[in-house]
Amino acid sequence: MGKENTRKMVVKSKKTTNSNGKGTQEMKGVPHTSMHGTHGADSWLPPLLAVSCDTEARPGYQSIKAHEYMDQETTLKEKVSMLAEMICDSKQCCAYTGAGISTGAGIGDYASKAGNSLAMAAKPNIG
Repeated sequence: MGKENTRKMVVKSKKTTNSNGKGTQEMKGVPHTSMHGTHGADSWLPPLLAVSCDTEARPGYQSIKAHEYMDQETTLKEKVSMLAEMICDSKQCCAYTGAGISTGAGIGDYASKAGNSLAMAAKPNIG
């Protein structure tokens, strides 16, 4: 989306309690497809706020705050199962990924704005 689009997407969070009894915030106020993609099941739970950041994610564009969210465990398991099924059913497979694939391998991320970002929190132990 270009800079000419000045409309802002507002992401709000709803307080909930996770399985550990800790208070967390669910993402709300955005389309279901923004949370889970076009193949997402209606039953999938909203992601939970993992890191709060008051910085705008992409200044000058239709943007939201640079909060980091994590899928709830049941939803993540269903997404992984769906991905595995899609890969098994494919004749040719190509993965078009974002920065998350490299940060999981310990490669730095230019886009994370939060000082306490989870993107680089757990570097893999290779060796």
